[in-house]
Amino acid sequence: MVVRVPDPSLVVLCGPAGSGKTTFARRHFRDTAIVSSDRCRAMIADDEANIRVSRDAFELFHTIIEVRLRHRRLTVADSTALLPEARSSCLTCRRRRAWCGTNAATAGSGGR
Repeated sequence: MVVRVPDPSLVVLCGPAGSGKTTFARRHFRDTAIVSSDRCRAMIADDEANIRVSRDAFELFHTIIEVRLRHRRLTVADSTALLPEARSSCLTCRRRRAWCGTNAATAGSGGR
């Protein structure tokens, strides 16, 4: 499968844990383009599963997304984002940049 998205863009991958979002992202995008909420948790607490640091992890997650978008870099947001509010917060980062021609895509990933 070939995935073509305009650069710069924000791609929001959402789906339940274990549904293949991270695998999909790694197969189709540069490592440096992927911003993972799990990875942000690990950077803060040395443990991707430590939900006690989720507030800080998501602050970092959104900050990295905003900075990448400010620098007009293709950005892939990898988190469960199951609730509309979670997806909306990622898309708000994109809207703050107010780019002409910048697209946001939500891709639900299928199993492994």
